[in-house]
Amino acid sequence: MTIPAPPITDCLTDEALALAAQAGNRAAFTQLVERYSSRLYCFLRQKVRNNQDAEDLVQETFMRAFQKIRLYDSRWRFSTWLYTVAARLAVSHYRKHRERPVPAPVVETPPDPQDVLHRQEEAAQVWTLARDLNPDYFQLLWLRYQEEMPIKDIAHVVQRTRLQVRVQLHRARGALARKLVDGYPEAIPAESAGTRQTVSCG
Repeated sequence: MTIPAPPITDCLTDEALALAAQAGNRAAFTQLVERYSSRLYCFLRQKVRNNQDAEDLVQETFMRAFQKIRLYDSRWRFSTWLYTVAARLAVSHYRKHRERPVPAPVVETPPDPQDVLHRQEEAAQVWTLARDLNPDYFQLLWLRYQEEMPIKDIAHVVQRTRLQVRVQLHRARGALARKLVDGYPEAIPAESAGTRQTVSCG
C-alpha cells in the first residue's frame, strides 16, 4: 500500500518544502512562491528601473528555481539558494539592458506622531529610507536584517568575501544611520536582533 505524502501546511520549514518540491510536490513549491514573492520583489526592485522589470525578474526567479530545484542542497538555507538565483538573474538583466540601477522613488508619508511608538511602523520607516541608499547597500541590509542571513550566506549570494560583506554592511549601516539622525535612530537594525520584522518595501 502506498503511504500518502504528508500534507503541505504553513508550519513546514522552507527547507522541508524545498525537499518536497524536489520529490515532485507542486503544492510545496507553490507555498514557497507565496512565502517569497513580495520579499523577492522588494529585493529586486532596487536593482532595476521600474516595477514591471522587478515583477518580471521575480517570475523568472521562480521559474528558474522550479527548473533547478533538483540542484538545491539542503545543507544551505532555502532563502540563500533562492536569493542567489535572483541575484544572478539581476546581474544578467543589468548586462543585457546596459542599465544603471537606480533607487526607486521614495514616497514621503510622514507618520502620525501617535503611531511612532509602534515598532512595526518604525521598521517600515527604516526600510523606506533604506530604499534611497546605494542599491548594493540596500541589498546587504535586506539580506542581513529582513532575511536574517548569516554573513557567510550573504557572501555566497553576492559573490564577495565575508570580510568584504562585513565592511560593506558597516558602511551601509552608517549611511542609513545618517538618514535617521533627525528621525528615529532607535529603529536602526541591531546585530543582536533575534526576530525578523514584517515590513513593507514601500
